[in-house]
Amino acid sequence: MKAIHGIALIVALVILVPLTLIAVVVMQSSGIDLRMAGASASVQQAEHQVEGIIENALQQNGLSTRISTMGASAALSVYGNNISTTVNMTRRAETVCKRKFNASSQNFIPSCRYIEMQAGVNYGKNARPLNWIAGVEQPLLKSE
Repeated sequence: MKAIHGIALIVALVILVPLTLIAVVVMQSSGIDLRMAGASASVQQAEHQVEGIIENALQQNGLSTRISTMGASAALSVYGNNISTTVNMTRRAETVCKRKFNASSQNFIPSCRYIEMQAGVNYGKNARPLNWIAGVEQPLLKSE
């Protein structure tokens, strides 16, 4: 009878050791999955923040006047959504507009000023930078 109890103990240990190893592997992989999901959520949050910064910059009063009179570059202060930051604007070129519009004056020629707006935030535990650049086309009328 004692031999049967010893065999049952050995069989139980043989079954428990692989089950324990499987449980440890599953716990480690779920920890990695949680870290990956957290990192993905952090990137998405940073993308939404940068998108909101650029959107707030585009909705500022007098932006079109500022673009039409700016030099090679300018900075724009943006406030909103618990964020206070600066959007850098760089003038790239002045050419014919890509979108259609009708200029009615004979003494003026239509042109466009292309501006790049750059905004960025840091995200994650290592404060990695995320920068976005958005192109803005500002129609202008110039005298001949």
